[in-house]
Amino acid sequence: MSKKILLVEHSSYEANLTQRVLKNLGYQVCHVQLGASVASQISQFQPDLVLLNTDLADFDSFDMCKTLKSNAHTQLLPIIMFGKADLRPDSAICAYEAGANYYFSKDTQLGPTLGILTRLVFERTNRRQSTGFIEMRHLFVS
Repeated sequence: MSKKILLVEHSSYEANLTQRVLKNLGYQVCHVQLGASVASQISQFQPDLVLLNTDLADFDSFDMCKTLKSNAHTQLLPIIMFGKADLRPDSAICAYEAGANYYFSKDTQLGPTLGILTRLVFERTNRRQSTGFIEMRHLFVS
């Protein structure tokens, strides 16, 4: 069974590109545009990973990440945050402080970056579940 990814992206254009890349990598993808829909979609879709844009129009993504990481039901759910570096240069720092597992800039090559990060997250999640390994969150892809 393929892994499930919840994509939280306000731009329909960017979401379509990202969904295409993720589906080509073999993942099931559910897309939500509004931050207010995230909690209900997590309950319904039960993703293995959340891919969260830092630039949502209706919600502070960093607060959303903190909330998910402080909730007993979602605290172990891996979160990869992404955004445009020119909009907020400190996004990576804010993402890690909020509890994100990884951050990448939208300015990177999307396909290779998503391929590497999703595989890495799922490998570490599987290792942590089987050995109790606690991951370090110091990878920055720029």
